Amino acid sequence: MLCSRKTVHIPFLQLVYLTVLHILRGIHDLKPYISTEEYEHIMEFFYLDSEAKVEEFKEWVRGLKNPKVQGTIYIFRCFPRLIFG
Repeated sequence: MLCSRKTVHIPFLQLVYLTVLHILRGIHDLKPYISTEEYEHIMEFFYLDSEAKVEEFKEWVRGLKNPKVQGTIYIFRCFPRLIFG
């Protein structure tokens, strides 16, 4: 077990931190290519609390038809697996 009430393994927390940081940098790089509303909606990705909401979000991203955003769809496919298993 990587995490329990009594102990938290630092390498696991570092992995989570680096993953989120990497994603945030990628999203920030999209800012010149998307509207403010799209940027804010993408930033809400971290607060999705169910697989259904993640799927809905991925469909919204696919619907943007923006090549820069479409290139990041891989992140939106993989990151929820860390959360939901």
